[in-house]
Amino acid sequence: MVLRNPLDLVAVLRFGLLFAVVAALAKLATGGADSIGAYALSAVAGLADVDAITLSIARLDRNSLGPEAAAISICIAVAANMAAKTAMAWWIAGVGFGWRLLTASALAIFSGAFALLFIPFR
Repeated sequence: MVLRNPLDLVAVLRFGLLFAVVAALAKLATGGADSIGAYALSAVAGLADVDAITLSIARLDRNSLGPEAAAISICIAVAANMAAKTAMAWWIAGVGFGWRLLTASALAIFSGAFALLFIPFR
């Protein structure tokens, strides 16, 4: 495993570019399609990186996307990211590790979805 400098300018610029693109798409997605657009964008963006979509959704104003839809969008992004990472781990590390990670990821995703039921958004 190769450890890299987290302050590397190329990595910072790459994340900045990703954040800018996702932020622009989030604004567009919530403008016309409301929460459905945010959910779709969260599912796609979450496959690559959960940070950019989380920051983008959190920065939208309440008129574009309500707090409940924002929380669901972030949960969708986290679930998509966990699914992508579980698939990669399954492919790289094998079936034994894949099953263990799938079980842990599924428990985490269902726990987060269950917790959403008890958050008073209004």
